[in-house]
Amino acid sequence: IRNSLDNIFSWTPGERILNPEFGTNLRKLLYEGITDFNVEQIVAEIKHAVAQWEPRVQVENIVDVSTIEDHENNNVHLKVIYIIPSLSD
Repeated sequence: IRNSLDNIFSWTPGERILNPEFGTNLRKLLYEGITDFNVEQIVAEIKHAVAQWEPRVQVENIVDVSTIEDHENNNVHLKVIYIIPSLSD
């Protein structure tokens, strides 16, 4: 599942010939600069992509674990917390 999520986050729509809608627009969002608004957009994009492309996973929360210095250096660190319903009771 982790590899699947990495693939989803790494591909941009249009890169896969046989599945042109696959992926996320994270690269575009990351190059716009890190602001509170953009972090919200990134979180929304991650939630949408996981819901669309990885049915085995349910996102519980996405936490911004970045420091102020990270944002000043145009970096963002997010922790994606998810569950795998088929493994839960």
